[in-house]
Amino acid sequence: MQDYKIIVEYQGSTVKPKTSPQYVAPKQEKISAEKPIVKEDNSNKLQLNGRKALAVGLATGMKINQYVGELTENRVTQRRVQVGLTFAGMAGLTVANPILGFVAIGSYVANAGINYGIRNYKENLSASYLRTLSGGTVNTGR
Repeated sequence: MQDYKIIVEYQGSTVKPKTSPQYVAPKQEKISAEKPIVKEDNSNKLQLNGRKALAVGLATGMKINQYVGELTENRVTQRRVQVGLTFAGMAGLTVANPILGFVAIGSYVANAGINYGIRNYKENLSASYLRTLSGGTVNTGR
């Protein structure tokens, strides 16, 4: 078996205790007297950009249209203006975010189509029922 000779040299610690007169403090970074940067809470500040101004304008226009429609009882004109304002809002959304805008327009059109179909079915059902009650023409299933 082979013997190994390991030589270890140890020198005493160069760190002096803090109470020693020979103690040298480690260098510290300069501490500046500047104010620390604090992120402000902007939740109470009014910050209007183009998108927010468009959204507020459209919401206000829709509410005014609703009040005028209720006052004049002109539901047809109110509905037409409401559809126009809705599509104007969706056009603005499409300009801001094309994918989201096209999804919103598709959803709106699909919803309007479904509502039209349901309303049409209900009106046909009630008309058929009234025809049956009055003894009028025979229901052909249309």
